[in-house]
Amino acid sequence: MEAAKIMAGRLKEYMMDRQGVTSIAGYDGDPLVHVRWKPTPENPGNYSNFGACCSIVEVDTLTGEIDLLYSDLSYDCARSMNPAIDIGQVEGGFMMGVGMFIQENEWIDPNSGRLLADGTWEYKPPLANDIPKEFNVRLFENKYKKGVCSSKSSGEAPLLLSGSVYAAIRQ
Repeated sequence: MEAAKIMAGRLKEYMMDRQGVTSIAGYDGDPLVHVRWKPTPENPGNYSNFGACCSIVEVDTLTGEIDLLYSDLSYDCARSMNPAIDIGQVEGGFMMGVGMFIQENEWIDPNSGRLLADGTWEYKPPLANDIPKEFNVRLFENKYKKGVCSSKSSGEAPLLLSGSVYAAIRQ
């Protein structure tokens, strides 16, 4: 409990009310898995992340095998608190999207509703060989005064950038 009070003190300048950032620190007894932000006219709580991606793929027209040769991502996370972590999050979100768009299939038994693709024989997530041969990530640095330490999220939002791989395959 003492650690939660110390963290709440450090986050005090970013607090909107007791139910805001203090719930991150568990100050009011809530678990650390959610945040209740209180929107205000000055800080509506919503913001947009921006990004762009270009991907080059090679498709074997006889076998259907796909080789992801190149992906170049640019992503807006405002002022990165830790660029190494943010770049890792962007890369991970992108690869999660690659799996979602081109590899993963959910097979469900229509009669029982049972998931049939529940093992590695049927379920094919991306592997190390599926990572682009050349994988570049750039973070946009900009001013975003409403975020904690002027930052934005960098987790699963880049998943949508992997649509560039799907579009490249379709071309």
